[in-house]
This record gives sequence, structure tokens and C-alpha cells, in this order.
Amino acid sequence: MEIVKAFQLERPAIELRWGLREAPFRELFADTRLRQITSGHLRARCKLLGGLEADVDFHFKPRRAGQLFQVELYRRPRRHRQQAFDDWQARLKAMLGPGTERPRRLPIDTSYEWQFGQVAVVHERYYHTGEHERILVTCRAV
Repeated sequence: MEIVKAFQLERPAIELRWGLREAPFRELFADTRLRQITSGHLRARCKLLGGLEADVDFHFKPRRAGQLFQVELYRRPRRHRQQAFDDWQARLKAMLGPGTERPRRLPIDTSYEWQFGQVAVVHERYYHTGEHERILVTCRAV
């Protein structure tokens, strides 16, 4: 599966291979606004997962001159929470298969997981000072 080697973006149309160093990563985003959140944490507006437009966070380790090891989509849903969760979940299922539902910690918690070798994908809705949702793609080999 492609996700084991790289994370694919539709716009900008680039393939981000796991372990990519931060400097070459920045070069790939030369025509896209890339914001530095903190050292080793960058954000860009991208299109991915079959046309989804979202802010995407990219995490590097170590934080200085590190390698790409994690991609994160995060949102704090306000209305139509279940519909929003179901939309992201349908996109992930189309790309990765059905996934495995993880046990719930609280009644509103919903979490699915996919495992492909050293790459794990987690889609979760959880409560932490408000309701949040995120997709976290992590490569443990980096």
C-alpha cells in the first residue's frame, strides 16, 4: 500500500515520503503557503483524501532538522458532528478499507484504526475541553 512509503497530497500534487527531511519538504511547498507552528511542526492548506480541503499539520522528529513522521488533520466540529465524522470516515474507508473500531473511553468517543506495517492511521472524535476530531497518520519507522 502506498501509505507505507509516503503520504499523498492532491494539491499541491506531491508525495511526501516518510523520513523526508524538513529542508527538502519545504522545497516541495515552494508554491504553497507553509506556516511554522513551532520547531518541527508545519501547517499548510491542502487537498487530500479524495478532494477534502483542510489545514494539514506536518510533524518532524527531532524537532530541529528532523524527518517527517506524522501527518495530522484536526478540527473542532461545531454543528453536524456525526455527519462530519462520517464524511471523513467514508473517505478513509474508500482509501484504506474498513478499519478497526477501538474501544470507547467516553460515550462520545469514536475511534477507528488502520495498521499497515510501521504506519498507523487513527481517526477519532473525543472530548477534551470540548469536542474534537482528528486523523493522525504516524510512521513509527522514522
